[in-house]
Order: sequence, then C-alpha cells, then structure tokens
Amino acid sequence: MDAWVPMNDVIPLCKAMLETYRDLGSRRNRQKTRMMWLTDEMGIEEFRAEVERRMLSCFPHWLRLAFGRARRV
Repeated sequence: MDAWVPMNDVIPLCKAMLETYRDLGSRRNRQKTRMMWLTDEMGIEEFRAEVERRMLSCFPHWLRLAFGRARRV
C-alpha cells in the first residue's frame, strides 16, 4: 500500500485491511478469493481509501496526507 505506519499501529492497520477484504472480497469463486483479486478489481487507490476510511472510523488520530499515505498524529 506504499504506507509507513508506526509499530503500534500495525495491528489496527492489518485489522482494517482484513475487514475490508472480509466485507468486499468475492466468495463465489475459490480461485478468486485472494486480496490481490480484490485490489485488482477495486484498484489500489480505492482499496487504500477504504482501508483509511475504516482506520479513521476506529482510530480518529489517522489523517490522510498527500501521495495517499496515512500518518498518525
């Protein structure tokens, strides 16, 4: 995702990524049940925006910065 996160935020970021996959990923075709297919379908920018939206809803200290990177403040 081309983002750096502090060590304390790795688990919340992984949680947001997995929840995005859980909620939006395909379950119909077992050959396509991979995060890579979801990011291919959505596009990396849309996937990143969805993960950031989920991070902001649970962790309001996250802000979106230029170049699509997230930063804790």
